[in-house]
Amino acid sequence: MTSKIWAVVPIKDFSSAKRRLASAISDTARAELVRAMSQDVIDALKCVNGLSGILVVTSSVAVRRFAKQAAVDCLEDPPGSDLSGALQAAARHLVSDQSADTIMIVPADVPLVSSPLLYTALSRHESLTLAPDDEGEGTNLLIASPPDLIQFCYDGHGFRVHLERGKALGLQPHVLTHPRIELDIDTPQDLARLRTLGKGLVGKQSLVVARKSVQ
Repeated sequence: MTSKIWAVVPIKDFSSAKRRLASAISDTARAELVRAMSQDVIDALKCVNGLSGILVVTSSVAVRRFAKQAAVDCLEDPPGSDLSGALQAAARHLVSDQSADTIMIVPADVPLVSSPLLYTALSRHESLTLAPDDEGEGTNLLIASPPDLIQFCYDGHGFRVHLERGKALGLQPHVLTHPRIELDIDTPQDLARLRTLGKGLVGKQSLVVARKSVQ
């Protein structure tokens, strides 16, 4: 495992995220769920040995307050940037300001991710590690050494793009598959799977919200 590893968690504004869940839960519950998922991801990261820091990337004032309360660093999205551009800016920031040699990007909507799973991914990491979502489309975990190893693609269909960009550099990316990292919460069906896969788990705030918000 390399020595200066930073985790990056991109988070949208709580109230405007996950609109596809509107048919399943109220707007208030949706905002509460997004915040709870973000907290679950950060809590998991805080228990990963070997991290130099955790950086939240956002354009939201509310999320910046949340990051301060969670005692993690925060970087504001560059004006006019999309998610891919914001994460690329984060990678540049970590290289220039923190001398980071590895970035680990964990989206805020994979609430069942665990610290042992993330630590295992890091311990097996060489240059590029990727975990797809359950449809094989999006990237639910990306570890790159150095942080600016490849150009990021976070448009919901970036997994194969990341894979091919790694191979174009002559790398053989390590691909991690696990039900708890494959599940990202975008649709009512995902929410139902969260309740099912999380059965018996404790300490996950998103499960509490998901269970009480059933309509």
